[in-house]
Amino acid sequence: MLTMADINTIKNLRNNHDKSINEIATTLDINWRTAKKYADGLVLPEKNLKKKVGMMYDEDWGDIVSLWLEEDYRLPKKKRRTNKNYFEGLETIGFKGSYRTVCNFVHDWKSSHHHDLPSAGYERLEHPPAEAQLDFGTMEVEHEGSFKDVNDYRQRNVPALPSFVPPFAMKCTSHCQPVYHLLTSV
Repeated sequence: MLTMADINTIKNLRNNHDKSINEIATTLDINWRTAKKYADGLVLPEKNLKKKVGMMYDEDWGDIVSLWLEEDYRLPKKKRRTNKNYFEGLETIGFKGSYRTVCNFVHDWKSSHHHDLPSAGYERLEHPPAEAQLDFGTMEVEHEGSFKDVNDYRQRNVPALPSFVPPFAMKCTSHCQPVYHLLTSV
């Protein structure tokens, strides 16, 4: 059977270069009927889809890892689990397969679902700097041996200088007035 590249070559020679069926057959060293079939017909080869088999597809392990992958793609990149974490998580619930099995499944899943993945959930906002600028965000800080997500508000007076970042436990509610008052009094 011919590959898709060969079929496209036959169609290209026939449609764009006005070659005859005999010329195509002798040039590509294929049967005349094969050249005729792909040059003039609308016959495309059927895709041979193999059904995935194995413990990741036949049992519930693949569904579990798929759910974990979907959850992880909603997180920032540095907070996502690795293949090793997936494997260790499966081992704790009784998975008897190998690390390589999990890696192959994750690779197949990512290559087939990369269009379906949710967006990162944020957009980069850019605007020209002004004399004073107030930015909002969250940062991860260590407090008494544990990590916490804290809202931060940054005031930049001059774009070239580093920003002043006081952490706050509240979110901006009424047009930044409480936060702006705290920042200007520092």
